[in-house]
Amino acid sequence: MKNINDPLVSVIIPTYNREHFLRRAINSVVCQSYNNIELIIVDDGSNDNTEEIIKEYHENNILFIKINKNQGCSVARNIGVHTSKGEYIAFLDSDDEWINTKLDEQLKAIKNSNNKKTGVVTCNIIQRSDNIEDRISIVHNKAYTGGISSFFETHDNASMLLIKRKYLLQLEGPYDPNLKCMQVRDLLFRLSFICEFTHVEKSLVIYHEHYNLPRNLLYSSEIKINCLHEFYKKHYNEIVKHPVLNSDLISRFGTHYTRLNLISKARIYLIKSLQINITNHKSWLYLFSTMFGYKFFLMLHGFYQKKIKLCKLKLGYKSLANPITYKDDTKITFS
Repeated sequence: MKNINDPLVSVIIPTYNREHFLRRAINSVVCQSYNNIELIIVDDGSNDNTEEIIKEYHENNILFIKINKNQGCSVARNIGVHTSKGEYIAFLDSDDEWINTKLDEQLKAIKNSNNKKTGVVTCNIIQRSDNIEDRISIVHNKAYTGGISSFFETHDNASMLLIKRKYLLQLEGPYDPNLKCMQVRDLLFRLSFICEFTHVEKSLVIYHEHYNLPRNLLYSSEIKINCLHEFYKKHYNEIVKHPVLNSDLISRFGTHYTRLNLISKARIYLIKSLQINITNHKSWLYLFSTMFGYKFFLMLHGFYQKKIKLCKLKLGYKSLANPITYKDDTKITFS
């Protein structure tokens, strides 16, 4: 039952041609244990059956906004933010889903915070590979509390966020439509200067990886290099004040240039990273890998990515009647 004293939470789902996933995302919102929700779906120029799917939820009072031409998820999210009326805003990507206590847990975290400037809540993420039916992993984000030096320890996923609307409205955008990736990290970076962060040490978001979709490693690295350049240029004056963050960012240039098999260029960035922070173990690892060629780098990179997963579980599909309980006492069910 809705309590009139509960703050309104605006949930914004941007979507573009995700008809096969959209019901799952919407269901995870309407089934939340927290009831005072305004659901806004922004269709970023889809040409599939998105609108027909939303009509199925006519009893849920969904605010549907249709953009005629695809402009990207940042524009769609921004339209949702400026249309919203809630005291809090939560974002959900249309191919992800929430645990049914997600909003409850995050609102409690803000309420229990001793700092009145707390404006952002993050959480852990359950990462599920859709092409491997029996495998998921849990991504334990570090409690990103606005500490810039540990900025890249948190997952770059909007679905984990709950943010006070008043802080979002203080930012231009608030999402930067000029960035093709790193939009969430850019948003968090700017928010870290105007409010405090807290973290729920529970897995409240299911992030679906779609490995069956076309994916080009080289194309992906080129995009990420361009985004890193834009991010670095945009925030340069602040980044250089924090050696750990600066070293980490420059190391990422080296990693992506190695993926493109531009080894000499990669070494320049990796050495520069170590000059800033000699203890950057990732830069040492990848610099070492460049001595043995591109294939060795790919093998080492794959091994490193597996090692940083703190928890991997092999599970079969479970029915809604049999929730799975994890070590952090998060109960999840699969649709």
